Amino acid sequence: MRIILHLGTYKTGTSTFQNFLFENRDFLLDQGILHPRTGITNTQNLGHRHAPLVLNYLSGKSDACPAALLHELETSTAHTAIISSEAWSNPLHFSHLTRFVTSLEENGYTDITGVLALRNIVNYQVSHYREFIVNQKNSHNYWRYVTRDIGTFNYLFLARTYRSIFGDNFLALPFDGSADITIDLFQKMGFGHLYNEMKRAERANVKSVGPLEVEAMRCANLLSVHKKSALSALSSVLSQDSNVKKQVWTERFIGDTPEFSTVYRKNLSNELDWSDAAIDILLGQVDPYGRNVQEVSDAIISNLSSGFTTRIFQVRRLVKRLIQP
Repeated sequence: MRIILHLGTYKTGTSTFQNFLFENRDFLLDQGILHPRTGITNTQNLGHRHAPLVLNYLSGKSDACPAALLHELETSTAHTAIISSEAWSNPLHFSHLTRFVTSLEENGYTDITGVLALRNIVNYQVSHYREFIVNQKNSHNYWRYVTRDIGTFNYLFLARTYRSIFGDNFLALPFDGSADITIDLFQKMGFGHLYNEMKRAERANVKSVGPLEVEAMRCANLLSVHKKSALSALSSVLSQDSNVKKQVWTERFIGDTPEFSTVYRKNLSNELDWSDAAIDILLGQVDPYGRNVQEVSDAIISNLSSGFTTRIFQVRRLVKRLIQP
């Protein structure tokens, strides 16, 4: 059996692709393609992904390659299995990916392919940052988030790691954000001929959230309050100054993306097997434009803190009344 691991990255149409696989799993199985049930989430909005395989291993709850998954593979008559999790694009999760692939090989599955989608680095940083504030409770500001040194936004580091794991079976394709990448992924995996026979999945996890809303949610994460309170606080700030809403805002800073040397670009071209022109698009720089959202952070936090403090006072007063004789 051939095993295909869809590695992400985040915000490259992964949720839509995962739902596409899930909704067509019976049809795919009839074509000899297994979309394993083991370790899959039941969250359509964020994609039916295999993230629990990663997270359960890292938390010590299961083996890197659970026995249930091996049993599902062994008892299937399919010739191919597709497993998808963008969590494998996080360098902190490479330990699982390495162990997962090794376990599969030890159990006789030696034909393993890794497929990765990449988008322009600046767009990726912004979309990743917003995703992890809205859905993962990140509270770091943009500068700290994108300059932390774990390799998330170092495409050469990612490509070299995947190449060391998958060898010639590492495949990468570009994502420009303008269209559904599902057909491109299927073609890359060798199943493009099946696409027109399959049900389309609605695009998932694509709700547009602007920089001011994201900054308000970041402030809410910082104070551990509900995001609805953040949006209310932002509305209050906007109502106090009508000019704020009219401005162009950004979370970015000057110098938030490194300059990439000729050697870096050449090495990345070799690892991805992409043309120089494709690498130029991938690493293309766009200077930040607009006022930085942190100019309104204090006002949002002040508004949130005021409401938060008031609620604490009200709860304390109620408790005091309840315990009085």
